[in-house]
Amino acid sequence: MTVTAHVPASAHPGTPHPGIPQPANPTPFYILGARLVDLGTALQNERSTIDDLVRLASACGMDLRIKVVEDGSRADEA
Repeated sequence: MTVTAHVPASAHPGTPHPGIPQPANPTPFYILGARLVDLGTALQNERSTIDDLVRLASACGMDLRIKVVEDGSRADEA
């Protein structure tokens, strides 16, 4: 499997994280890492909206697509 992501340039590399010093001139890898941490944190937060996740994934150069499907296991419980 190959994953390719284009990281859009931005003046804002991501949310500053406590205890982690931010370099004066962050590299593209630093910026991508900060954005991935933000996305991972949002994925674990039950209050994150789909719009939040799509925006954060886009900042990482990813196209997030979410598909809602019927849960077939619940039909067996009826």
